[in-house]
Amino acid sequence: MLKSAIRRIVNGAGFEVRRIPKSTRAYPFVSQVALAGAEFSFWVKDAEAEQWYNPEEHRRLVENQLLADLITPGARVLDVGCHHGFYLAFLAKLVGPNGFVLGVDINPENVMIAQAQLALNGLAGQCEVLHRAASASAEGELRYSDFSSNSMVVLSKEERGITVQRTMVDHLCSIYGDFDVLMVDVEGFEEEVLKGARGLLERVRPKLAVELHSDFLPRYGSSPASVASAGRFSDYAGKMVLRSVDRNKSLPFELEALPKHGVANLFLSPI
Repeated sequence: MLKSAIRRIVNGAGFEVRRIPKSTRAYPFVSQVALAGAEFSFWVKDAEAEQWYNPEEHRRLVENQLLADLITPGARVLDVGCHHGFYLAFLAKLVGPNGFVLGVDINPENVMIAQAQLALNGLAGQCEVLHRAASASAEGELRYSDFSSNSMVVLSKEERGITVQRTMVDHLCSIYGDFDVLMVDVEGFEEEVLKGARGLLERVRPKLAVELHSDFLPRYGSSPASVASAGRFSDYAGKMVLRSVDRNKSLPFELEALPKHGVANLFLSPI
């Protein structure tokens, strides 16, 4: 009964509970991925990553096609919270040799794995990865939890954390130039990242791919409404996927329908 209750709570929040199967496979290994018109190779670190980045499952997810629909050849994309670099490789293949993709992640192990993806696919010239914590300020440091590779920013002094240098989207734009697409997946820290992109949002109005973690937002004093305000979502239209409802179905984006719980993936273009 306890296991069933936990599963219901987790599923209601838009996540899934899975048993990681025992495997005789040696890790890491290279997986071949064909997704929404892009083909690339991907280093799979361990059994957990094999579950997250299963090519067959990703081909079924509507969110990957919605992301691909935002990308045009030659586009410049910033991926904040790039994790193991799955979407870095995917995006780099979509933008092509005349485009550019910059990945940022708070966890140094993720950055090293992502860099290995770039080398594996020969993308070093059109794609880079930085070890930084994107926030509303480029000054000082932040701490992150290291309980998993899905690292979260730690604000409480009582919680254990590892320090990393801050940056902000607008600071990265001053170095690399503006971006046409901004992708954000930062486990509840979305508002801070978008506040640090104020100049880009005003100047360029980039397309947005935002993973909204509503249950984690209060940890940082945020809400779906405050994230929407920071990201100027009222100036955008597009699609969204509400994971707690149906991860394989897209809905028209509506500000009023942003969930107070669970995970929503937003794919937005300026009006």
